[in-house]
Amino acid sequence: MQVASKYLMYLIVFVFCCGAYWIDTLFVPNLVKLNLKLMIPVLLAASVLYSIYMPVQYQFGYDKSKFIFMFLLIVFPLLIANTNMTMVMEILSGITFPVMLILALAALALSVMISLKIFNRKEL
Repeated sequence: MQVASKYLMYLIVFVFCCGAYWIDTLFVPNLVKLNLKLMIPVLLAASVLYSIYMPVQYQFGYDKSKFIFMFLLIVFPLLIANTNMTMVMEILSGITFPVMLILALAALALSVMISLKIFNRKEL
């Protein structure tokens, strides 16, 4: 239950942030209006990152996983600079929004199962 609650909290925070941004768009006229075409790709990207981070954190602990992801944050821009971004954008534009939503939820579900397996193996 402890593991699943962290994933549930992630989704609650995501919905809360979307709501807060929607409220901001009511008061700031130049902000882009919130719609599903913006929310679902962000949900997919954030879910994939969170789905990777949580099992790593359960496996190695908070401190070690923090350093692993700091290293990845440094290396990731270097990798992006060497990729063909037009090809990546063409591939991503071919993915429909329902597929993105399914991929995001599938990534989270798979991550929950992996995290539960790691958590149950650990001695507390």
